Amino acid sequence: MHEQSLVKTLIDQVQEESRIRGLGRVHEVHLRVGEFSGIEPRLLESAFAEMAPAYWDTLVQLSVEVMPLTATCETCHEVFHVEGFHFVCPRCGGNVQVIAGEEMQLVSLRAERQAGCEEVSQ
Repeated sequence: MHEQSLVKTLIDQVQEESRIRGLGRVHEVHLRVGEFSGIEPRLLESAFAEMAPAYWDTLVQLSVEVMPLTATCETCHEVFHVEGFHFVCPRCGGNVQVIAGEEMQLVSLRAERQAGCEEVSQ
């Protein structure tokens, strides 16, 4: 499963960020996943729930925010949601450039420090 390798990479990244920032117990991991990234959020969440207990002794929540496939027109600069894989500007018919919707990004962690919980954004 492709999502398992992504989750392993994500866990490694979270552990490294935790180490660098001197964080304690991780409570939540917040991701942004583009709708055109090739990642199925439910499969990612399932793989995370299955794999996380091997790395953390407490429950860690995974929050996944799906980002719409968004493009901008190179001619009229219209910004729009790409629907039905129609990569043409709906306003003028011009060529477009994708600006969001292909990513998988670690957005933030909610974790403990010595004096309580803190949210750490990327």
